[in-house]
Amino acid sequence: MNAALLASTIALTVALVLICARAVHRVGLSWKQQVVMLTIEAALALAVIALQVMAHS
Repeated sequence: MNAALLASTIALTVALVLICARAVHRVGLSWKQQVVMLTIEAALALAVIALQVMAHS
């Protein structure tokens, strides 16, 4: 079960970051701002996943 949870967490986070990366790139932010935005987005995704896991445990 832990392996499946880890795999799904990684897949979901990577997918969200890739989608966000395309959106952030189109906005025209500097590369530093893009890195900050993607880092924040990844952290939020992991926080949501952690909350879901805690809620269902």
